[in-house]
Amino acid sequence: MTTVSLRTATICSALAVIVFIYLFGVGVILSPALQSKDRIALASDLSARMGRELPYALVWPVRLVHALEASRGRINASLRGSLSPESQ
Repeated sequence: MTTVSLRTATICSALAVIVFIYLFGVGVILSPALQSKDRIALASDLSARMGRELPYALVWPVRLVHALEASRGRINASLRGSLSPESQ
């Protein structure tokens, strides 16, 4: 029987947490598509809706990073504008 080193266990635990957070985010993105106004929907309608939403949901980390970069860019631009000599 092999023993798992502490480093291997730590890496596996970290990977499990990352996968859990990723799948949780996908579920959060897909939840509005699952909460339809009509409770009696065909399975084909639900699968078509999931098929449309799934590619969008799977790339949520990329969209988050882009949104953070864009907001940081707006903040930096406003700071540069307030610190420029023309504004004083």
